[in-house]
Amino acid sequence: MRIAWLLALLTILAAREAAACPPGPCLKYRRSAPVEAVVATYRRSVRALPPARFDRRRIEQFLTDSVWIPASVMATPIETLPAPTLRFVQPSRAVRARLTERAVLVREVERRRGTIYVAVDGEYFALVRCTDEARRATTCLERAGALPEEDAEPSHRFATPP
Repeated sequence: MRIAWLLALLTILAAREAAACPPGPCLKYRRSAPVEAVVATYRRSVRALPPARFDRRRIEQFLTDSVWIPASVMATPIETLPAPTLRFVQPSRAVRARLTERAVLVREVERRRGTIYVAVDGEYFALVRCTDEARRATTCLERAGALPEEDAEPSHRFATPP
């Protein structure tokens, strides 16, 4: 009788240990791979102010003339890898980027409400003036999320009579 109780107790304990890890490879103690940090602001490495007029060629030239350095990173609760620098590339001149850089094709450049927006892998960044470490004026790309709605043209018609 004691042996039966002992066997029953062992099978219950063995079943509990097995429940901790499902059948197959046990991923319980595996560490997740680190994720790349999410950048809130990129700063231009070569100091310059954005072009005054919105001209697509000038904006493309301005973006591709310099490397963009991560200036501020969003806080995350998990382990992250350092964010690489950005190098904008025109689609006709695309080449493989270095390991420390991330090549981004200049495709979507929009102007809404006086601000220039640039798409970086589906996320929109606003081209704004900022300062570097030495408090000198330069240009930054700040994460904007979604594009603001386009301004609706005001109606110049009279109101309809009742």
